[in-house]
Amino acid sequence: MKKIALLLSCALAIALACSFIADESSVKQLTKPYVTTYECTQATLGGRDLLDGYAYIRCELCADGELKIITCKKDGTKRTVSGTYAFDDKTRELTADIAFLGAAANNRVKLENGKFMLSTHITGLPLIIIFEAM
Repeated sequence: MKKIALLLSCALAIALACSFIADESSVKQLTKPYVTTYECTQATLGGRDLLDGYAYIRCELCADGELKIITCKKDGTKRTVSGTYAFDDKTRELTADIAFLGAAANNRVKLENGKFMLSTHITGLPLIIIFEAM
């Protein structure tokens, strides 16, 4: 009788777990849900819109810790800059190391609800960049 109750409990737990996980879900989504491509939805420098000349700006977080910033100008010119990142599951902080135009940068941002914001100053002007998961 105890074995039957144990088997029924296990079967119920498995059924609940299976109903929780959608058919299109993957182990990656459950273990590293932040690994995806993020679209830049806002980029301003001193209040000036920086997205005007771009078809898109994307940030891709790869499962191996590589980060790629992919830009495509409206004229079709593409550029990719790579770096590395780490993610802290407890604090939900994303730390990225990337070199751009010869300068190395280390940034830490909070990833919340599928988006993150980078806020810093360049030559005294506020730079605000917001990325959202695609």
